[in-house]
Amino acid sequence: MYTYNSGEILINGISNKNIKTHYKISYIPEKENFPKISAQVFLREMARLSGVADKTFEEKTKYFSNMFEIDKKLDLRLDKMSSGQRKKIMLMQGFYNDADIYIMDEPTENLDPQNRKKFFDELDVLKKRGKSILISTHNLDEISKHADRAVVIDKGQIVFEGNLQQGHDLTELYYDFKMNGDKNVFKNMNSKQTAQKRYSRMFQQGLLTEAEYKLLSGKK
Repeated sequence: MYTYNSGEILINGISNKNIKTHYKISYIPEKENFPKISAQVFLREMARLSGVADKTFEEKTKYFSNMFEIDKKLDLRLDKMSSGQRKKIMLMQGFYNDADIYIMDEPTENLDPQNRKKFFDELDVLKKRGKSILISTHNLDEISKHADRAVVIDKGQIVFEGNLQQGHDLTELYYDFKMNGDKNVFKNMNSKQTAQKRYSRMFQQGLLTEAEYKLLSGKK
């Protein structure tokens, strides 16, 4: 549809304008716009659009509907489902085709902690199979625990891009960046040091009592 864009995107050396690449990409949007049909019918049609064989569809539907505990809800009309149930349906359709690249926008929104864990466990399986996974999210706590590499964007500008290290808490680091505007915080400071600075600043501003400050910072 976007005929006026410039540049080129290659998927395994093939132009994205070639329809063959469409079968190599999986997309899970943040917001759905479901037709007034049942979840079962929707999933089958989405699988067919991705060239998924009926047998594969049946096997994956059984696996993922059981995993997300939604197997008893597939005959419901999509507009009658809760927000969490609709999110599970969107995740399921994104796992049908054997894609090379998975693009996901806020994939864990409206999911409870148990299903978030199951979702990331499934991503670990894909990662071990050599799949590329791109996630756009505001949940920095969560993504810090699972991503190998991150790009942090603030007001349209990249403020950090690089590999994540163990204990690299993007929430703390981003908070510190917003307070002082120094991009180097992402490179030069670990999350524990960043948290200590924040607790100290909050104490100085009167936002924490002395007892709260000592408790949070581990000081005696």
